[in-house]
Amino acid sequence: MRPDLRIAALLALLCLLAGPAHAVARCELNGASVNPANDFTTAGQSGLLRCTDDEGTVRLREQILRNGRAVVSIATLADGSLSELRCAPVSLLPQDQSVCGHQGQASDVTLYRAPGQASGRVSYLAGALQRLTVLNEQGALVRSEELRQSPGEPVRRIKRVYHPAGQLRSETDLLERDPAAAGTGREGVGREWAASGQLTQETRWADGFEQRIRQWYLNGQPRLHQQVRREGRMELRTTESFWDTGTVSAVNVERNGRLWGWQRYFNEASALLREDEHGERGLLLRRRHYDPQGALEREERFLEDGSRI
Repeated sequence: MRPDLRIAALLALLCLLAGPAHAVARCELNGASVNPANDFTTAGQSGLLRCTDDEGTVRLREQILRNGRAVVSIATLADGSLSELRCAPVSLLPQDQSVCGHQGQASDVTLYRAPGQASGRVSYLAGALQRLTVLNEQGALVRSEELRQSPGEPVRRIKRVYHPAGQLRSETDLLERDPAAAGTGREGVGREWAASGQLTQETRWADGFEQRIRQWYLNGQPRLHQQVRREGRMELRTTESFWDTGTVSAVNVERNGRLWGWQRYFNEASALLREDEHGERGLLLRRRHYDPQGALEREERFLEDGSRI
């Protein structure tokens, strides 16, 4: 995703939480009256968009538009406090120098949904988002984002979402790369937690593809282990599923999203109950049934229409 679109997406949530703190009565683009709520009035246009209160005395918003898109946007409440901030890689407005980090150091800006009621904080350096926190109306943390770099390590972007009571709900820790450069696929790890604090899922990516997925039951026992590998355009997944007691319930193999080869299913005592063989397009070819002790009872063969022979 392009940096300007990513910034717009990140700050959109702040705008949503902030709500309409004031009525924008007068907006002009290059001197002509426009309505920012109606995309048709600004579509394809470039220039300075300025909004004031109905008397034209209080500046509420300034944006630089390029082909109808905001590259930079600064919005304020009637008391002058910032309610929205979007930054560009270079300074485009006189007042974006400090808040967008165009003076050689990262900014630290509080945003407000109403006078005295913070909706979050943002930090920019040279127009690039460094940190973001979003608060709900009660002041509790909803989500956060930050860039982090250890000595000798690549830059990582860490995003977190929180449960209503404040516990961590999800976290993604991914390498930050230039979207225009080659090899920009997702690489890192994502985790999810229940409100109890139990880790429920962990996903690892490399070269833009899932490499491993692990899931857990709320009682802490493993629920699923999945390994993913790629051979050219072919994706192969091997999945171990578990009973909530921790014993394996199934081992499945998929090729490009369809069952392929032998699939095995077990009872809670780890005895083999059934084996299914799948061929091209995931079609079921054979099925073997076993008794509770794991001895073969019978074998069935299947035709393309699902009938047995």
